[in-house]
This record gives sequence, C-alpha cells and structure tokens, in this order.
Amino acid sequence: MRGIKIGLSVACLTVLAWPSAAQEMKRLTSAEIQSRILQNTITGAGRAGNCTFFDHFAADGSATAKYGTYNDVGRWRMGDDALCIKWSKRPNEYCLSFFGNGTAYQVVNPDRGPAPFPFAILAGRQG
Repeated sequence: MRGIKIGLSVACLTVLAWPSAAQEMKRLTSAEIQSRILQNTITGAGRAGNCTFFDHFAADGSATAKYGTYNDVGRWRMGDDALCIKWSKRPNEYCLSFFGNGTAYQVVNPDRGPAPFPFAILAGRQG
C-alpha cells in the first residue's frame, strides 16, 4: 500500500526553490499552519518522484488525499505547532512540522526521518 508522502516535483512546481542562507526557514506555529493550509491543498511529489500528491484540509477537520491512483480520507487536528493526521487506510496518526520563509515551504514527518520535503500550497481544493 502506498502512503501519502510529502515532497516536490520541481518539473511541475518551479515556484519553489531551496532557500539560500538569507532565506532561512522558520518553524511555523499552529496558527501559521492553519492560516496557510486550512481550506487549501498542499502538493508535491513522493519520495520516488513518480507521482504528485494532493492533500486538502477542510475547516471541519476532514482531510482528503490523492496520490496517483491512491485515495484516502481522514481527520486532522493541530498538535504542538504541528498538523496531526489520521488517514483511514493508515494504522497510526502522525504529526507534521511545517517550516517556511514566506515564499517556500518544507515539512518534516518525524516518522520518516529528519529530512524535510518541499511542498507548495494551492488555493482551495485541488487535485
């Protein structure tokens, strides 16, 4: 079973670039995470880079995921400056830390290691 993985397809989303030292990323607070992703879609490429994902987070706490032919629904909640998600097809909830500098964003899933994955934010429901 494929999991939802956060990343970036540079070929598709050229607006994001790795930040220079002058564009340092900072960890986003719970309020900042909500203001950026609530009612919007985060998108990028999985670890293999062969498929773009679209995760939408609704105001009522519901979430939808599309990753190639994989689809899922779930619930999200705010943790300690993290977005916690429980998908119906995955056994455990996990919490994501978000980082940004105003123009570029990254997410860290501690369950998958310390490496950040770039992603983009699309207005509204996409995918």
